Amino acid sequence: MKQLASRDAAYLYLGDAHRTATIVSCWVLAEPDGAPATMSAELVAERMTTAAAQADVFAGILVRLPFDIDLPYWRVDREFDARDHIAFHRDVADWPRARDRLSDIAARPLDPRRPLWRIDVLVDVEGMPGRSGPSTVVAMMFHHAAFDGVTFAHLTNTYLDDAPFPWPYDAAANAIGHESISRSRLTARALRRQPAIWGRLARDLPPAIGDARRNARPAPPRPDADQPSVFGDPVRGVRRTDYTILSLTDVKAIKNRIHGAKVNDVLLSVIGGALAAHVATRSRPGGRTRSLVALVPVSTRSLDGDSAANQFSPTMVDMHTDEPRVERRIAAIAASSREAKAAAMASALGRGAGALDAMPAVLLRVIGIVARLVERFAPSRSRADTVVANVYSPYSIDSMFGMPVVGGFGIQPLDSPTLAHGVYSRDDELFISVTTDSATMPDATAYLDAIAESFAEHVHMLAADGDA
Repeated sequence: MKQLASRDAAYLYLGDAHRTATIVSCWVLAEPDGAPATMSAELVAERMTTAAAQADVFAGILVRLPFDIDLPYWRVDREFDARDHIAFHRDVADWPRARDRLSDIAARPLDPRRPLWRIDVLVDVEGMPGRSGPSTVVAMMFHHAAFDGVTFAHLTNTYLDDAPFPWPYDAAANAIGHESISRSRLTARALRRQPAIWGRLARDLPPAIGDARRNARPAPPRPDADQPSVFGDPVRGVRRTDYTILSLTDVKAIKNRIHGAKVNDVLLSVIGGALAAHVATRSRPGGRTRSLVALVPVSTRSLDGDSAANQFSPTMVDMHTDEPRVERRIAAIAASSREAKAAAMASALGRGAGALDAMPAVLLRVIGIVARLVERFAPSRSRADTVVANVYSPYSIDSMFGMPVVGGFGIQPLDSPTLAHGVYSRDDELFISVTTDSATMPDATAYLDAIAESFAEHVHMLAADGDA
């Protein structure tokens, strides 16, 4: 058995433990000749059974203690059956209906009595973005308590790719193990550990707070009355998804024109331009504009040898949407990104155990309950206008279950802000997926059009500047 780290367990206690803690990662598959899919539930179950035999996190179930007096434990499910986690959908003939079904899939919580993942396969979907002919969507939901994006990419590359690249997952180092201790014995052990648990909090919390204060950056501008963040309210509907495709070659060409810029900086500029246009259509005429802000997760993996599944830090990056010139905007974003990342790295290296890592389970649970009550009766507005996440993976899956992978997108965790972007690269294409609250943006078509227009503006303006 293996005990969860506090930062992983936080996804069980904070937020709603589902919409704010699960991701649905989707691969788009197609037969080489465009024929209908031939994959079966038996083939998927066989692959996942093999994966669970080698990486027991796929067969791990949570054991929570009474009143959460200590952090939960992972235990290998002796009755694990991959078939319980796989469903096929053969009644979604086109992309609009597939989007609706994916929204339903994202709304259905994972069973906490089973391993925290599920695969839904949508077969023979016509009209996928950038595709002609039928496609198959493999949608795998996973919980952040078990995986972060990098770990998930590592696992799926190792066990789902028909011919995985040499990026082997170290299953032994991450093993849960087959030891099984009764819940009563774990509870007795936790009772004996209470002085040490609370003593650690008393020892580690003050230095962690001091580190946080020393590494704190000035807060980005808050939404004001003239131009509130249209995505700053609490979630009222269900998660919806859609995506668009950009040319990676063009993005890199833009990036190469600005010293010190990265692909992510260009994407923040493109998304910022689209979001600013969207906000402008909903702002009070003559209202004062401000620069929009993105919440960007930064990986801190390998910095402190942490064994937690989740090793990233959320940062706030100014998208400088008040700067009309593309080159200057990207350069300013690049500078803001570097500053935010440096602060995140300094915090990760200097925090020791960290405030979250020192939190006892029962305190995390109480904080979660209080936060949900406060949010219910006095909801707060997010400081960020959107989320932009780009999970690094050195390899792409070329084929899965005997079918070529031709694209990908995802449904992100959603809280406030209620607009999230996920970035996935494949060959010469960048897949930009958006996750929205159905109550705020039930159909993302117009917003995706705005992203395409913003990207065209970037390409055009930089080309025009080059000709000047």
